[in-house]
Amino acid sequence: MWVPILSAIAGAVFGQLIRYAFERYQNRRQAISEWHEDAITQISRGHGICESARDRSDLNYGSISNESAKTAQKLKELVNPYPKGLDDETAEQVRALYVVFRKLSALTEASEEKSTDDALNEIFEMGQQEYSQSDGLDMGDAINESTEHSPLMDRLLRKSNTDAQIFGSQFGKQIEEVQTLEEMIQQMAPQVADDQEMISQALESQLISDEWEDSLSLGVRIYLQIAASLSTEAINHISEINNMETVA
Repeated sequence: MWVPILSAIAGAVFGQLIRYAFERYQNRRQAISEWHEDAITQISRGHGICESARDRSDLNYGSISNESAKTAQKLKELVNPYPKGLDDETAEQVRALYVVFRKLSALTEASEEKSTDDALNEIFEMGQQEYSQSDGLDMGDAINESTEHSPLMDRLLRKSNTDAQIFGSQFGKQIEEVQTLEEMIQQMAPQVADDQEMISQALESQLISDEWEDSLSLGVRIYLQIAASLSTEAINHISEINNMETVA
């Protein structure tokens, strides 16, 4: 008599466990799907900031800084923490974009309401600090990769007949040895002396118009291109993952 009763109880308990596990699985899938949608929304917002800024002949540093800071905060909230079951690669991609937009905010904040010289010096100091804290960063690889995400950077180096990998390696070596931006320019100048006229022509005819600002604007525009490109990569990646999980 007890055997059928115990079997029925065991079956009921097992059924509840299966139901509970299935509901948890469904809830986790739903949480990840909503996270994907939120991430795409925030990254698209950041991408829009970059694209709208690049369309302008003059850069509104204050607006870029404020909007980038908001995007960075939203992306930070998405990955701290991120849902259980989300693949680490996707989370890391969003975390990396949080850093990209945080630095864009800092970069443009340094440029707001300051002279070009003061802003460039502050940005140089920020770059020195970042580089000193980046373990194992190969500046040659970094500069070379920047040409893949920024046509502006790629054209600049091509027009000057400068190898991105070599230039980056030299830049990385010099940035550790110099104290100021002026000293950095003096150290690097002989390496591109023969190409200075070509660089000047490239800037005037290929890269910037008379309405644009000087090297500060050029540097920010290169960063905007890189941020927009990385955002596009992340959106495509997350969209592909989300579609795969939806179909599965």
